[in-house]
Parts: sequence; C-alpha cells; structure tokens
Amino acid sequence: MYHSVGSLMCFIYLSIVLVLFKPVSGGIPDNPESLSEIPSNVIVWSFETDGPIMGSALVDNGIVYIGSRDSYLYAIDAATGSEIWHYKSGNQIFTTPVKLDTIICFESGNILYGVNLQGELSWSFQLYDGPVQNMHDEWDYYHSSPLVVEDTVYIGTEKGHVFGVNGRNGSEVFHCQTPGAGYTIETTPAVFNNKIYFGDWDGVFYAYNLSSETLVWQYDTKNDGTYSGWVNAIVTDPVIHDGSVFFGGRNCKFYCLDTETGEKHWMYKDPNDMWIIGGPTLADSILYVGSSYQQVAHAFNANSGELLWKKSVVHRANGKAMADGDLVYIGTQSTSDINIGTLCALNKSDGNLKTNLNLGTQIYSTPVLADGIIYLGGYNGRVYAIHKDNYDSIVYPKTYNTIPSPLNLGTFGSKGLYDSTFYFYNEGQAADSVAISDKFRQKEITVTIDPANFCIAAQDSKEVRILIQFDSLKTGSYRGTLYINSSYALIPGTHQKSITFKVDATSIKNRENNQPRKYNLEQNYPNPFNNCTMINYQIPTSGEVELSVYNLLGQKLKSLVSAWQPAGNHQVRFDMSGFASGIYIYQIHSGSFPATKKMALLK
Repeated sequence: MYHSVGSLMCFIYLSIVLVLFKPVSGGIPDNPESLSEIPSNVIVWSFETDGPIMGSALVDNGIVYIGSRDSYLYAIDAATGSEIWHYKSGNQIFTTPVKLDTIICFESGNILYGVNLQGELSWSFQLYDGPVQNMHDEWDYYHSSPLVVEDTVYIGTEKGHVFGVNGRNGSEVFHCQTPGAGYTIETTPAVFNNKIYFGDWDGVFYAYNLSSETLVWQYDTKNDGTYSGWVNAIVTDPVIHDGSVFFGGRNCKFYCLDTETGEKHWMYKDPNDMWIIGGPTLADSILYVGSSYQQVAHAFNANSGELLWKKSVVHRANGKAMADGDLVYIGTQSTSDINIGTLCALNKSDGNLKTNLNLGTQIYSTPVLADGIIYLGGYNGRVYAIHKDNYDSIVYPKTYNTIPSPLNLGTFGSKGLYDSTFYFYNEGQAADSVAISDKFRQKEITVTIDPANFCIAAQDSKEVRILIQFDSLKTGSYRGTLYINSSYALIPGTHQKSITFKVDATSIKNRENNQPRKYNLEQNYPNPFNNCTMINYQIPTSGEVELSVYNLLGQKLKSLVSAWQPAGNHQVRFDMSGFASGIYIYQIHSGSFPATKKMALLK
C-alpha cells in the first residue's frame, strides 16, 4: 500500500446494488437465524453421552450398541433413542463393538469385555499389563476393534500382540506377537485363507498363520519412504479382495499387496504428502478412502489401482466410508473447530458432493445403515439417528455473484463516494442466509451495507445497497476486502472479494475515469442462452431509461427497465424461462439514444 501527501481534489458518484434470490415455497422469515440448518425430518433422534464417540455403532435386532470415551457401553432403542442399559468399563472406549450370539464384545483400555444382552459382564480378557496409553499423539484416534470369525474374537493391542479369544467364554485360542520392539496394533485385523492380517504403528504390515501362529510374511512401508518427522503408522483397517489386501497410513501411501506372498501389486502415493487414513471401504470392486489435511475422498479401482476420482469433502475424512446405492457416505472433521463436522454423501460415479450436513461436531464414527436409518456418533458425545431418504433429499441454495475480484473502483480525488450495482444469484432449490461485511485498514474509509444480513430464496432476488465513502486520503493505492458468507450452501463458508482503488489528490480524474463518456448497449451474455441472460448498458447522463424485449414481429413482450437512472454502468438480468426458443430483440431508449440488438434463446 502506497501513501504520499496530496491536496484535496474531487468528488465522485457512481452506483452499487447487490441482488440475491428468495425461497421456493411459503416465503422466508425476515430473521436469517430463524432458518433451520438441519431440516426437522432428517434427525430422527439423538442420544447424549458424556464423552467423545470415536468408534461406530453396532445395530442388531432393533438395538444400537455404541461405546463412548466416558467409559460406558450403551444399548439404545434404535426406534426411539431411549436408553435400555449401559455398562461401565474400566477406561475410555474408542472401539466398535461386535456381537457373537448373546455376547457383545468391545475393548476398553487393556481389557476385552464380553457383556450379555442385559448389560451384565459375562467375561473379560486382559490384553496386556501396565498403564494404558489410549493415544500416541493428538491425531491418534484409532484402536483395534474386535473382529468375529466363527466363535473367535480377534483383536490387536499394545507391544505387537494380537489375540484370538473364544467369544462365548473369554478363553485365549490364538496369540501372536510381532518381532522386535513390538509396536501398537491399531488396525482391526482381517482374516482370510487361514491367515490374519494387520498393520502396526511403526508402518509394518504382517500376515500370520492362524494354525501355527507363525509369521508368513511382513512388508515394511518405511522402505518406500517416511513422512517427514512422523512414524509410518498404519491406522486403516485392512480390506481383502480377490487375493489382495489393501491399507493406508501416515506415510501418505495406499497399498495393494498379495495376500499369499506380501508382494506389492500397486501403490498410490499422495502427491501432496498427506496421510491416507480414512477407510478403505470396498463396494463393487471400488475402494473408497479418505485423507487427513488434504480434505478429500478417493475412489480406486481395486484391481488396477487406477485413481477413479479424488474430490473435496470440505474437511478431514479420517473415518471409514459407507457405500449404499449410488452414494458414498463419510463423516468429516474440521481441522480448526471441534464443533464443525459433517456427514457427506458423494456420488459413487464421479465423487461430486451431493449432500453435506453439518452436525455441529467432528465425526470420526463410520456411518452404519439399518432399516433406512443412518447411525453414527459425534465428538460431542452424541449418537445420531438420521433418516436416510430424507437426508438424501436435502436441497441446497446455489448462490453466486457477478462481482469481479478485484473490484476495481477506479481513481478518485482525496474525497470520494462509490455507489454502484451488482447481482448475486441463488439458482438452487432452497433458501440461503447471506451476510456481507467489509474490512479496510484506513479509518477514513467507511462502508455502508444495507441490509448487511438477509435471506435469499430459491429463484428470487433482493437488493442491497453498498456505499463506500472516504475523505482526506493521501495519494496512493488502497485495498480492502468484501466478505460474503453463505450459511446454507452445499459447501457453506465465507468468500472474499478484494476491493481496490487509487487516490490521485493532484488532478481531477474522477468523472473521466469512472463515468461512461457515451451511450452504449452491450451484447447480452451469455448468448445464446438457456432461460437467463445479462444485459449491460452505459448512460453518460442521468435520465429516463426504457429497456424492452420484442419478438421478430415487433410485438413488445417484456419491459425490463422503465425508470429514471443516474449516469453510470447498469446491468439487468432477464429470465426467459416462460418463452419458446428463438431469436428475440432487445431495445434501449435514453434521451435521444436508441439501440437495438438480437439475442438467441436455446432450450
């Protein structure tokens, strides 16, 4: 930014108005905060616990079983959300429970528990001695959850131990320990062809024989490189498909290894060196995988390793996805605010975001679908039951604007007033809540936005006047920012438009630089167009303006402008959705100036 001394010069006047859209049915309230962010028919119920929920729900026979870091395992009525019973364990619960006949199994601290369907302890199995370390660092959200195969519950734990426990009585039936230091096993094991597969915190992936409890092969991901300053921790649960095992981790790579030999079939390296730690989930030979700070989800062809798509999910996606029908569902977590997290739904075919519901908390839990209801837990300690069809049917606003960035106001004298007109459009199917604010460093610059907060309904508009005034500015270049927040968009957030202008306090340039010197009617844009188009025109002198649309027979179809307007640049949006395809004429009259142009409507 440049400043130098100058003398008081000139005053300029131009004109700004922002136009935005309003909702489809029944109108909208004047207060934007009275718009509900979550439609009332989406959340069936929510149940509150006293600790963050990291694991996923087990839904069985009309009951939701889920653990919380408050140390309790809860049994909740799936229809009503009312508590049936709870069981207090000895430590925080990070894991997802499993069921074997009449026993619910889950891990808490260094104990594997077996609880009956009345919430009473049937057995417990100590996994290791010594103090419990629930998290190795602040980004470590994972514990090995139990896996049931026939009558055996398999689980990984500290110091490289993997156990198999009889799920009916809690007796040990399998045990192996990785060589060397024996790092923590945070992945839920996979069992295939009499072998058990799992990865550890040091980045080594193992296959052990279930009968002999001996090592078959191991693959050290450190041989493929190490993410700078971090361990290669494998924290995604392995998935097995067609003789291959798939997993990812903190070394920013995703692997496909041969289940028999450990040979690498293919490997994907994230080009931005971001952890690949959400998933994988397999559906129809496609693997869906999340990521950390890259805030994307991936889809890989399981057979070839081809990256089919890589699309934004707005926040981190550290949990597993759920695939159903044409959609993939995944929970997300804001990197900066524990109160921001969403349930996203992406199209399987191209990864485009279809639905994005902010639940007001980070979501690490994998969505689970049962009888048309999606169940998942939040970092806020709540369990949510979400009506899937109603969730899938959520509609969104689609708000965009024609303000250029930067918005160059031109050159002024040391005193100026800017007052002009732009348009924002909501071409979506639902209302949006918009807030506009600004920021300039100079206290001599004042911006008036009226109204600064308003609602935009689907397929409608609203005017907002913005005036930028200043006095006694020195010669130099000035920059500010216009902030436009869209609260209910598919991807809500604040978009910025920079505002720039110059002050030349030694000459009078305002009217020359900012006012049109002659009448002009521009060609509409786009042209040809489907339904909506923009018409820009300039008038050098204030006066009456008539702008109308005609057919080729000269019959007047629509009056777009019929009013006195100040000198300046003007813009009109014209919606021809009620007209047939064809060639039309638009004509302007202002003072002694007439002009006519043609436009083509194609549907």
